[in-house]
Amino acid sequence: IIAVAAYVRFYGLTQKGLFEFDEGSNAIRVRTYATLVRALPDLITGHVVEQDLKTWSRGAFPSGFFPTMGSYPAFMIPSIFVSLVFGDHDWAMFSWNAFLGTLAVLIVYLLVRRISGKAYLGLLASLLLALSPYAVMYARMALPHNSAGFFFTLAAWLYVESLYSVERVRYRFLFGCGVALALAAASHYGVSFAIGFFALF
Repeated sequence: IIAVAAYVRFYGLTQKGLFEFDEGSNAIRVRTYATLVRALPDLITGHVVEQDLKTWSRGAFPSGFFPTMGSYPAFMIPSIFVSLVFGDHDWAMFSWNAFLGTLAVLIVYLLVRRISGKAYLGLLASLLLALSPYAVMYARMALPHNSAGFFFTLAAWLYVESLYSVERVRYRFLFGCGVALALAAASHYGVSFAIGFFALF
């Protein structure tokens, strides 16, 4: 099931391109920060200042300079890292989302198996997520929703695990749940309201 999830999320990812305005905006932000990180040695040593700074900036940022993180640092920062490793490609953000989307299938299996006590229900739930058209679509886009969904699901699993754990280990799961919730909110502020549901349980 994991292999199927990975296939439908990664297949042809480098040829997909950007289809949505926000994807383009996020791609430019990632490129801006990646370019600045690469330029740090020249900026620190003053090499860039010795050149015509305007000429350098136009060459470094042909699409414009967008230094804002927006509301998605937990999505943008890993995307910047991928861009630094593999270069300024549209699929830098696609690949990070595809990775999280694939990993979410495993988390859903663990979550449903723990709640139901039945492995076959966990397998069924993970298969449904692996082949869900919406899950696949967002895992192949340069948008933060998939990242937020992954961390929220991870938080849910960690919280449920804490309920079934001995007290000595329980607080570790709860701490991990808190971190995952923070990352979910830092991926997209839209999930912040849902965090309150954890207080109900």
